[in-house]
Order: sequence, then C-alpha cells, then structure tokens
Amino acid sequence: MKRQFILLLFGIILFSIRNYSQIPNAGFESWLNGNPEGWSTNNAAPSYFPITQSNQSHGGASSAQGSIIDVQGFGVPVVLSAGTDGGGFPISTNPAALHGWYQFTGVGGDILLITTVYTKNGNGIGGGQFLGNVNTTTYSEFVANTTWINPGEIPDTAFITIQILNTTTFFPHAGSTFIVDDLVYGNATSVESENIPAVFQLKQNYPNPFNPSTKINYEIPATGFVSLKVYDMLGKEVATLVNEEKLAGDYEIEFAPQGLLSGIYFYKLKAGNFVETRKMILLK
Repeated sequence: MKRQFILLLFGIILFSIRNYSQIPNAGFESWLNGNPEGWSTNNAAPSYFPITQSNQSHGGASSAQGSIIDVQGFGVPVVLSAGTDGGGFPISTNPAALHGWYQFTGVGGDILLITTVYTKNGNGIGGGQFLGNVNTTTYSEFVANTTWINPGEIPDTAFITIQILNTTTFFPHAGSTFIVDDLVYGNATSVESENIPAVFQLKQNYPNPFNPSTKINYEIPATGFVSLKVYDMLGKEVATLVNEEKLAGDYEIEFAPQGLLSGIYFYKLKAGNFVETRKMILLK
C-alpha cells in the first residue's frame, strides 16, 4: 500500500510538472474556427484574418503564419499570444530560453519580435526576447534567452507574444510575414538571432538552362537598396525583379519570363557598392 501511494504521488507530481510547464499547442497543429487552439489572435471574422494556418511546417502538418494586411492604406499589426485571450498559461519551472523555428519577410524595415514574460502572483519576475531583422525563406531557429530578476523564484504564469513591428513608423507594412513552428523551452545560448550573411553574394540560378521558370538566390549583409535586373545579349533591360530597400538576409526570387525568345540572358545584382552579373540560358 505504501509503495502504491508513493507511485501515485510521483505520478501526480509528474502530471503537474507536465501540465504546468507545457506550451499550449506548441506545434500549431490544432486549429478551431481559423485560430490556433490555446492561443489568442487579432483575427476578426468573417473577413480579417492576419493569423492563418500554414502547411509550410517545420515539423508535423502545420504552422502559424502572420501577415500584415493593408486596411485603407495602413498596415494593421498582427499579434499572436499564448493563452486564452492572451492571458498566458500555467508554468512551474524557470525556463532558460524559449526556442522555436521561423521564417520571416520584412518590408520597409519591419521586424519580427518574439517576447516572453514570466509572472508570479501577477508580478513580473523574468522575461526575454528575440528580434528578427533578417529575411529568411527557409526555417531558422530562434532563441529568446530569459533574464530573471530573482533566479530562485518560480513563476506561476508564462506569456509568449509573436508580432511584427516597425520601430520607426510604428505601422508595419503590408507584405511583411512570419511563419512560426515547434516552440519549446531549452537551454540559453550566446546567439539569439539568425546569422547575418558575411558578404554580398549572387548565386547561379537554378535550374539552368530553364523553361518555363528559374530561381535566383542572393545574399546581402546590410540593409540597403537592392536592384536585380535581367538583360539580353545586347544589354537591353528585359525584366526588373527587385528594385527596393531590403533588410540584410538571404533571398530567393522566381523568374518566369513572358514573351522572351530562347537564348542567353544576364542578371545583375546591385546592392550598395556591390555589383555582380551572372549568365543564364532560356530554352523553349
């Protein structure tokens, strides 16, 4: 009887730790009425859905995507918060860091901000953040290290908020998007953001030769104005693929020419003082 009682007590303790330390719907697999279960969004049915379910998952079948939508000329903020009505969720441990996987495309200097806050009896006792200002079209890991006011104090509630902000204009830009997936608590690291490319680089398009389309990748180590254009053999510009300011990061763009004949073409990247040209072949 004593052994059974100890096992029962141990099971209750394990259940409590698991129940009060788990991020709700951390893989964004479960959705109800257009919203991820266990999370709060600023979706407004029936027509405004900045948070949507995405099949571009890091693990499992789905992830959460946030998109800035233009409403009467203004980019409306997008907010994804853990817990019912963004009220957080129970926790009984001191996480060293929040880990997860993300993709991000920022327009006009927009940034991805992921914040964690830990409270006890309604008072903040710790928190952390990840600031993403690097565009990435493939999944990258983020880490939000926790800073504790009193490391020995255990929180009772955890909050996680994921949003897109613009610290200059205060209004994010339509077209900025994020995808997040597979959140988990883990160890703290010394690196809390995705590595910025070390050098400018224009990569060879693929496939090459191509028909009907090809993809071009380039990397920029600093935010600035970027131009990517296509020219024919006579040096005549036949397409403009990029002509705007871009955040530091790696990019991929698809080129699907219309009305061009088979032959050799050149694509040129200009970013700051960097200029590079590569050759590609269109076969029809």
